[in-house]
Amino acid sequence: MDMENCHSDLTLSVNQPINKRIEWIDTAKFIAIFCVIYAHCCPSGDVISYLYSFHLPVFFLLNGMTLHVDGIDFGTFLVKKIKNYIIPMICLSVLINICAIYFNEIHGFKPIIDSFVNNFIGVYQQVRYFPVWFLSALFLADIITYLLLKLSKKFKHDILVSIPIFIVELLLAIGFNFYYQKWLMLNLDASIFGVLFVYLGYLFMQKPMEKIRHYLFLNRYISLLISLILLTIGFLLTKCYHFDI
Repeated sequence: MDMENCHSDLTLSVNQPINKRIEWIDTAKFIAIFCVIYAHCCPSGDVISYLYSFHLPVFFLLNGMTLHVDGIDFGTFLVKKIKNYIIPMICLSVLINICAIYFNEIHGFKPIIDSFVNNFIGVYQQVRYFPVWFLSALFLADIITYLLLKLSKKFKHDILVSIPIFIVELLLAIGFNFYYQKWLMLNLDASIFGVLFVYLGYLFMQKPMEKIRHYLFLNRYISLLISLILLTIGFLLTKCYHFDI
């Protein structure tokens, strides 16, 4: 593919309708899902630390790249996110509970009901309970990002205003998690950090970033170098501070 066609494909993908799938984002999500599965199936080591440095934040980042807030009222946005995250989360939690009861060989009507109810409640109390915890974190991160973006859009230079707003949000998230080191219901403690990555993904796809975006996509070796540098920094932070999401 030549540079002109590549530029055309990028423009089409950025400006596609809201319900249109973007192939390169879906591909990135597939790779990230594989990294998550691999990281959870393998013993600890440097490779696992490397994967843990990005395999969850990248979902928030990609989520932000497809986030649409313009011309969408909060009620419509909320209903859409409930359909995308909360309903699948409920369905998956029921399925996982049934599998847990089967594989744990729980017998008797009352023990089965007690186990199902306790596990189901555990999903929503969220102590990183079952893999579906991540859906609630994405849901809340999107909601918070939407509200903050709407706040910034009340000003004329909304992009410039949004930057300090999200910096303040990050500082509040750091302070909250530093002084209150407990997991919160629906993983609010994780989602307030995820907001930063959702915002960065959203910001990357905005018109003021168009030249930078096109430059990075059309100069893939430079993009690869930047990615390796950022991933190395993330890996070192993970090793030094033992981050665990």
